[in-house]
Amino acid sequence: MVGLWLYGNRIWSIDTTNLRLMTFIDSLAQPVSLESPLNQESGVGTVVNGVIEDVKLDWQTLGGATSYQWQLDDDSSFSSIPEGFEDSTTTSSVRLPHLEPDTTYYWRARATKPLLSPWSAKWSFTTSLEGEVLAAPVLESPEDGAIDVQLQPLFQWSTVTGADGYELMVSSSSDSNNTVINRVDDYALSINVWRSDISLLYGTMYYWKVRAISSGASSVWSDVAVFTVEPEPALEPQQTSEPDSTPELAPTTVIASTIKPEITLTPEPSIDPQPPPPPVTSRTTQAKTHIMVTEPPSSSPPPPLQPSSATDNWIYYVMGVMGSIIALLLIVIMVVVVRRRHIF
Repeated sequence: MVGLWLYGNRIWSIDTTNLRLMTFIDSLAQPVSLESPLNQESGVGTVVNGVIEDVKLDWQTLGGATSYQWQLDDDSSFSSIPEGFEDSTTTSSVRLPHLEPDTTYYWRARATKPLLSPWSAKWSFTTSLEGEVLAAPVLESPEDGAIDVQLQPLFQWSTVTGADGYELMVSSSSDSNNTVINRVDDYALSINVWRSDISLLYGTMYYWKVRAISSGASSVWSDVAVFTVEPEPALEPQQTSEPDSTPELAPTTVIASTIKPEITLTPEPSIDPQPPPPPVTSRTTQAKTHIMVTEPPSSSPPPPLQPSSATDNWIYYVMGVMGSIIALLLIVIMVVVVRRRHIF
């Protein structure tokens, strides 16, 4: 190994044999963090037969620590610690022996195994006054085990005779390590009901407790009750407009030019062709021969058809006229031919 460097709680060195960088994290290089009683808290403990009982010290654990040392003294220098006010424990809390009423005590803690950590910060608390005993409040709302509690619950508990106010603590853990509402000391409540001004988390379980306080005393904490906040509401599906129940009619396009009023036309009377002229009889005085030239029967036009429209009537009319003209031309030609034969 070559070299040894320290940065924070991490130690560095170089393994020259295996050509590796070695590091060691000393989790016990940090001091212990204290939990309760809170620093400078007053009215701690209950006066019983002239002594203070029910006082407990709590601190946070350190990673890797297996043993702790704690100290308590009425002197901030810890120069003369009374017997029984210092000891070692394998847990992160200790219950204190009897204390004196209306006395200020100082306390601290540190890890001792497997390595010695620095001492924690120094906190203090003051015990309750002798002769004044306050009962612990009884929790009423939210009830223990309540579910679907509002994000800002209404906390309520029984009144305590002789109490000037109440201290309320709400935590997300049963050991009060993760406190989310801490109405103590200057933030204590004057009445036994309070609506939270802090929104809690959806679907989260919380623990709460209350104690009564007066000018020189405080009760023990009430029993801890647990409740669960209402779950987060599901997102509403996006509103879609319902289709109209009335069937949609296809748009009707009206084109004026395509609408033809039905017109009934009265067919015009058919015009009969002019009757053929009478047969021409040619007489020669010299030969006294009578020559009768009879016109070939004129082709009569076909019977008129019932026209279905004005156009059909016009066609039939033209055809009739043309037929008559053709018949007359044939007659004239035949007369001319006969006369020429007779002359020659």
